[in-house]
Amino acid sequence: MLSLLLPGNALLGAVCGKIDVGLVAVCFAVAALLMNLAPQKEVIARVPWNTILMIARAGILIAVAVKAGTIDALSTWIGSNVPVAMVPLAFSLVGAFMSFFSSTTGVVAPALFPLIPSLAASTEEYVEAVTAEL
Repeated sequence: MLSLLLPGNALLGAVCGKIDVGLVAVCFAVAALLMNLAPQKEVIARVPWNTILMIARAGILIAVAVKAGTIDALSTWIGSNVPVAMVPLAFSLVGAFMSFFSSTTGVVAPALFPLIPSLAASTEEYVEAVTAEL
């Protein structure tokens, strides 16, 4: 929050880039439990465990897909088989299709973000080859 309020502060920018938000949340939760700020059973009952597990499972699936090379294969296929002008449309259709089966914020967006650099590189090579022929 402070980095949003003070965007020019170099110290805040460096700290925010190094801190894991999930770890900070867990640390504050443990501190609150140790200080006995609320009844433990009531707090644990109010945690949306289904949502947390869904997002965690999606993160694991995305990591497996990246390690297996699925993301690179998809970007290579789109970059080589789809005309450059149609790449944004193809990218949108892939995202829309994936959204039918899973959460857009928790699964689709993180899965498609790694596609962007390799897709940009493959379309850039194509554009350079076409302009060299002209």
